[in-house]
Amino acid sequence: MIRPIPANLGGVGFFSPEKLPEFSDQYQEENVGRYWNYRVTPFFYKWPKKHQQNKKLVIDAFSPNLNKSLHVGHLRQLALAKSLNELLNFSANRSEQWDVKEETVASSGNAQFVALLGASLGVFDYAQKELNEWFDFLNYHPTIYHDVLMPQDQHIVPRKKKNVKEKDSEQESEVEVWEGPKGDVIVVRSNGKPTYSFYDISFANKVSPTNYITGVEQKEHFENLGLGEKHLPMGLVLGKDNKKIKSRNGEAATAKEIFEEIQNKIKETKCDKKILSWNIICWNLLRSNRTQNIKFDIEESTKPESPGMYITYTYARCLSALSNENHNSVYDPDIKKALHENFEKHSYLNGYTVSEKWKEDAKNWSRKNPMPAIDMSQEDAELIGFAEQSNFYRQKSIESLDPSLLANFTNELAKKLNGHYQKYKIKDGKYGLKFAFANSVAHLRRCMLDLGMFCPTEV
Repeated sequence: MIRPIPANLGGVGFFSPEKLPEFSDQYQEENVGRYWNYRVTPFFYKWPKKHQQNKKLVIDAFSPNLNKSLHVGHLRQLALAKSLNELLNFSANRSEQWDVKEETVASSGNAQFVALLGASLGVFDYAQKELNEWFDFLNYHPTIYHDVLMPQDQHIVPRKKKNVKEKDSEQESEVEVWEGPKGDVIVVRSNGKPTYSFYDISFANKVSPTNYITGVEQKEHFENLGLGEKHLPMGLVLGKDNKKIKSRNGEAATAKEIFEEIQNKIKETKCDKKILSWNIICWNLLRSNRTQNIKFDIEESTKPESPGMYITYTYARCLSALSNENHNSVYDPDIKKALHENFEKHSYLNGYTVSEKWKEDAKNWSRKNPMPAIDMSQEDAELIGFAEQSNFYRQKSIESLDPSLLANFTNELAKKLNGHYQKYKIKDGKYGLKFAFANSVAHLRRCMLDLGMFCPTEV
């Protein structure tokens, strides 16, 4: 298992419990105890392990009811849904535009996102409108189903009549039950109305989700339906007092109220406040393990040094440093020229395409005789090498269906880039500096997109 070298050991690279001969002549190899460290150099700085997700997934990540406004807990669920959709369905067009080549793509179209919207308790126009506004704003459009429209055929939801005591009733009444793995489950009440369990069973049999993301309080519900292994529990969103966030009138705070309050806290900016507000919400609600409760302090999260703000500001600042006027690519035209002018000789571009000719030429390169097109220093290599570790954290987030590791790495990458920005004049820097900086900015953008964040060009 290849993992990033811990920061306290110094340098940037990866380590393995086994010696990796294929990397011995490329990276700085070091044997410490039972581990082998491989630190990046100006000539070899790529994260070595490609990753992909080939299993077809069908994920029910966000399925609210249509009889009320979304609350703050829904925001966390929506942030998870948006991020996982980006991670699992990475767009090839996006990779080409931002110079992240297809071979590093986590997956391409391997996940379908679905939503079973609750209409059985009523449908209110304002609730439907708010939901559609969120979907459009985030460009998150799952395949929509409605609980009341799910098939009720006997072969889809096998059931039988039985006399039982219903909830809040002392007398037995005739209901319909489904035989579950832990016992009978009421699927049709005595008044003839289907239960949530009925709709979930029908949905499971017709749509076949591989995973469900809902609150941890529904753990028992999914276990009773035989779907416990598919349930991905999500913790609560709490205020700084460790209690559920409430509005000024004492009721549970709605998603819309939280969103507007954050916008009001943000000082004047060139960036759309809605975009910046979402980035604040998104990072803060993804930063902790999915199963853990999260404390969300609006005052703290809207400070300039808070990660959601900091990452966004750093990205825009880095673009400005690269003098890229149209922002169609993070690459300065001069950098592209420098890379292309030796392309025929080296057949090496952006660290991704390695030909036999390049391998032969690479044998003659050294610290005194660097690769002609990229005169990177060790510090430059460590910046881009650190940015390359996003591939590791992206893979871990995909495997666990939990973006928290990537969210925290993104914050650390922004700090590294800001340090380089403060230390050097990027515009006047040598090609190696610009190359490392530009590639690292591209990785930061990819991380932000994978988290479901916006990437404004100015703030």
